[in-house]
Amino acid sequence: MENLINHIVTNNLLFGKDKEERIVGAYQLSDTHIRLFNRNGDTVTFHDEPFYPYFFLSDSSLLETFVPENQEKFWLVPLAGSNYYTALAIFKSSRNHKNAVDFLNRKWNGNQAAQGEAAGKKSMESNPFIYNKGDAITQYLMQSGKTMFKGMLFDDIYRMQLDIETNYNGEKKGFYDDEIIIISLSDNRGWERPLHSKGRNEKELLQELIAVIQEKDPDVIEGHNIFNFDLPYIQRRCERHSIPFTIGRNQTIPRTYPSSIRFGERTIDFPYCDILGRHVIDTLFLVQGYDVAKRSIESYGLKNVARHFGFASANRTYIEYKDIARLWQEEPNTLLAYALDDVRETQALSSLLSGSNFYMTQMLPYSYAMTARLGQAAKIEALFVREYLREKHSLPKPTSGQQQSGGYTEVFLKGILGPIVYADVGSLYPSIMLSYNVCPKSDALRVFPNVLRSLKELRFKAKDQAQQELQAGNKRNADNFDAMQGSFKIIINAMYGYLGYSGGIFNDY
Repeated sequence: MENLINHIVTNNLLFGKDKEERIVGAYQLSDTHIRLFNRNGDTVTFHDEPFYPYFFLSDSSLLETFVPENQEKFWLVPLAGSNYYTALAIFKSSRNHKNAVDFLNRKWNGNQAAQGEAAGKKSMESNPFIYNKGDAITQYLMQSGKTMFKGMLFDDIYRMQLDIETNYNGEKKGFYDDEIIIISLSDNRGWERPLHSKGRNEKELLQELIAVIQEKDPDVIEGHNIFNFDLPYIQRRCERHSIPFTIGRNQTIPRTYPSSIRFGERTIDFPYCDILGRHVIDTLFLVQGYDVAKRSIESYGLKNVARHFGFASANRTYIEYKDIARLWQEEPNTLLAYALDDVRETQALSSLLSGSNFYMTQMLPYSYAMTARLGQAAKIEALFVREYLREKHSLPKPTSGQQQSGGYTEVFLKGILGPIVYADVGSLYPSIMLSYNVCPKSDALRVFPNVLRSLKELRFKAKDQAQQELQAGNKRNADNFDAMQGSFKIIINAMYGYLGYSGGIFNDY
């Protein structure tokens, strides 16, 4: 076990060059600094680090006439190699980073308008002058080589589950008009509590919730449909009572903005809630991501999913939504039991499906919440860009083209065959790609095969370790190593497809 962990720690390509451990959260403190949070048991500390926002630039001369605010210094670093993005623009503050991006966008839009007028049409192309990806946290992790959760197992992070019940009585009202009457909470350490408004008002209930979150200080807040229901509902009710919704670390208020997530052919829009210093995991999204390949779940509702996976308790309380108002008056304890069952099932669901995202976060320059929402192409590209940034090497832009043929298939025998023999090829696609030395044409540093080889080796080691731990009776360790190898497998399986992804800067049809 220690040999595998040591191998992970020393692999700069996959896990970043910086070895700081137990980072459980981060947020942008100011124009120039990032605040990092580290957990050691029940103690969480923080420290502030400077960061220098940047973007890759196709030609450094494009910024010759750019004048930053207050004449603040910025740097243009020439990059090695002959790829498209030949320079790196680095700034002292996110304010002037944004000003430079706006400057280049105006320049590009002016070019587009002139070309569109000459051609009698308007072009809709995006700005090819810059490669500018990631928020402040992603950029900081990318340039520092830090990643979250290094040196931790999944159970080491402190996860809190949250679910609300509203006093719905069947009347048609505005979506946020029913009062919240119960907020059920639990965590991955055995604590649970149903907060409720019996004998007091909703304002006092909401104030207690905020106090509990600040006191418990979770790294992760989980819920089923938490983005589209629980968090926006709580936030709106807090606004009605003029309560500061300070559930972030250091008494910060969450930021909400429109976002989307894709599952196969379906795209779902939702309001993303960024709780500063913490991560939000929506188990509804975890289930839909799981079912893209399985196609075995009839309904994504929490109760149905719990039954599907087999962790619904035999004594589970079930209530129709239309009965909530009546039960709140006549049988409040029944409703409280129902609410606690919801967070227990949410916790079990997250424990089952979150492990691979957790261990993937140890590799990637993304927060845990971001890792859980992003597609595989973005994750693969982040590993490449981090290494190219470290080596100060130029980046390519996507190439155009199309795949020429599909996968090879052939039927060798027909009819009823037997005796049945089981045969499997471990990591078939990566083995073929490594054997044939497959590498994108633009990948001068050969990051693609090196990432692939490292992931393949680590996956086999993690699988073997999981089996050893299971045979030794250490199920907790076995589950962790199984989730770890699963995270490696997800990236491995996506690398072949990345080569044919039209938006991938390292694509190669």
